[in-house]
Amino acid sequence: MTKHWLSGVFSLNNLFQKYILLIVLLSITTIQILFELGLITPYHELYVRYFLGLFFVLNMVVLFFYEFKNIKLNIPNRSKITILLYVSLLILMVSTIFKLRLSIYGSFIFILLSIIYFFVEKKSLKLNSVYYGLFLYALLMILGTIGTSKGFRIPDKSLTFILIPLAFSVINISNQSFHQLLYIFFKLMILYMVLCVVYWLYNFQYLEYGIIDWFSGKANFSVADLRGWTEQTTLSNGTVYGAYYFVTSWAYYFHPSYVSLVLFMGLISGFYLYFSSDQFQTVNKFELGIYIVLLIAMVALMQSRIGLVQIFFILSTTSIYILKRRSKNWKLASVFSVFILILLVINFHEKLTNFVFDKTRIYYLTLALNYVKHHLIWGSGFDEQIIALKQQALLMNNIIPFDGENIWYTHNQFIGNMVQFGVLGFVVLIVLLISIANYAFFSKSYLLYQFFLIMSLLMLIEEPLYGQKGFTIFTVFLCLFIKIAESKTENTSLEKRD
Repeated sequence: MTKHWLSGVFSLNNLFQKYILLIVLLSITTIQILFELGLITPYHELYVRYFLGLFFVLNMVVLFFYEFKNIKLNIPNRSKITILLYVSLLILMVSTIFKLRLSIYGSFIFILLSIIYFFVEKKSLKLNSVYYGLFLYALLMILGTIGTSKGFRIPDKSLTFILIPLAFSVINISNQSFHQLLYIFFKLMILYMVLCVVYWLYNFQYLEYGIIDWFSGKANFSVADLRGWTEQTTLSNGTVYGAYYFVTSWAYYFHPSYVSLVLFMGLISGFYLYFSSDQFQTVNKFELGIYIVLLIAMVALMQSRIGLVQIFFILSTTSIYILKRRSKNWKLASVFSVFILILLVINFHEKLTNFVFDKTRIYYLTLALNYVKHHLIWGSGFDEQIIALKQQALLMNNIIPFDGENIWYTHNQFIGNMVQFGVLGFVVLIVLLISIANYAFFSKSYLLYQFFLIMSLLMLIEEPLYGQKGFTIFTVFLCLFIKIAESKTENTSLEKRD
């Protein structure tokens, strides 16, 4: 049994595994040669960034055509518009981890093709019950613009909650086709993480920063010390670069929380495929193992504390889910696991709080809670949270010193909604989350279970439903996981592999 498991983990029969290993070895060798030649400097970083971007795109194209050729798609009559829509969905999924503009373009193309698909294929519109929660939230945002500085309007973010669900509602492809989509996405996220590590390794050579210090603290680098990094200066809003700039900037997007969020979607997709009964699109133990190792490395390099907590959370909840499917004593094991978790929280509550909630987040949260006390019925209105917090900071200047500039948003979705929309914003958010949890329960969807848990945890320290990037990631993967559950309603839960 052990021998069989180890052979599954360390087997390199898979071509993709060999390819990833080759990339790592060649990258290490190339970086060492460039270092000896004196070509690893901030001045040459731009070329590395361009090369990695082009390399990723080329590999994405090759991987898609390789999988498309070798795995039969159950697309009726191989309709061209259906295939184009399928490709656009893959591009949209991948674009969520790149520059914001790319995900906006990806959304536009996907929505446009879905409209063409709707009329050409003469498909009916089938709205999932969860979508009404999204529509309600979109309506709240539209009404929330009344009385704001920009006046009444229909925000782009509200359109994300309306148009993308409608686009998903017309898609009619097989469950196996969706599995293939997750399979390609999972592998592309492995490639993305490998390239991020390579990019960091290149930058690390000239940063003169200790490896132990990098992983144990919050690394910041002065803009003045990196004048050669001229092409990156526009990415920095202040006078320092955070550590994450040197890990993900080749993709022109670097926010640790949202980069991690997309990678978490890849991780749960990998678990789902590993336990799926689909014999064509499966993920083996080696691929899952390397994904987890790379993900931990990525989160550590980006110095994302909440990311480390979420990885532990995903692995723990997945373990409980597996026990439920495979063990008769899963209830006892689950109770024991929850008991241990409660003990850890009680004993390490202060350390955990300090680990996740830094001084900045506590400062924002203090301002927000005091603002909400006086604006319980209705808040600042849509997208004017910054104005509200700055006003509150001035009022509380004698209590909490106000630096005058560095205020962005609350960093807590529940409180942030109340700052903008009062108690109604909190209620609408809870309704949306309950609708997701309810559908996950009745459809027995592992993907939706995890989506709900990941998002709920993230909302405690971030506001994914505040910026356009967060709205896009939230909507795309929620709708995708719902569609997968709908495409195989008789069994969307994890199954024990034969």
